[in-house]
Amino acid sequence: MLDSVAKYRSMIRISVSVCCVSMIAIGCGGGGGNSKVVAKPRVSASGKITIDGKPVAAGSISFVNNETGNSGSGAIVDGTYTVKAADGPNPGPSAVVVIAKEKAGEDDKWQWSDKVDVPAAGYTGDFTITQKQTKPARKKMIDN
Repeated sequence: MLDSVAKYRSMIRISVSVCCVSMIAIGCGGGGGNSKVVAKPRVSASGKITIDGKPVAAGSISFVNNETGNSGSGAIVDGTYTVKAADGPNPGPSAVVVIAKEKAGEDDKWQWSDKVDVPAAGYTGDFTITQKQTKPARKKMIDN
């Protein structure tokens, strides 16, 4: 009797393992098999960013495409941002998020966001922001 219980448990383990491996291999919950992943091109972005008429000293800018969810981002240095196409946004309607510091090396000070349409030829645009349009940047949860 004990031998048959051991065989039964062994068969169950094997069956569960085969099911798990099969689910991983074919995917589970992946959109019903008709979802298509289409690689979208990335484009460059560049421009200037000021707050209350002064160049943003340091920070980052991100473009998040509304359709793909992909983001492209780059650094802000002395009020200028340049994002190479390899790191850039997908063309189309996007949210743009600016996170700024008062000085390079300091903690993030404030953030601002807006909506833009990124052209297929690349985005070139300046952002003129007022302090009233910003909100405090989120604090880092983990220090590196």
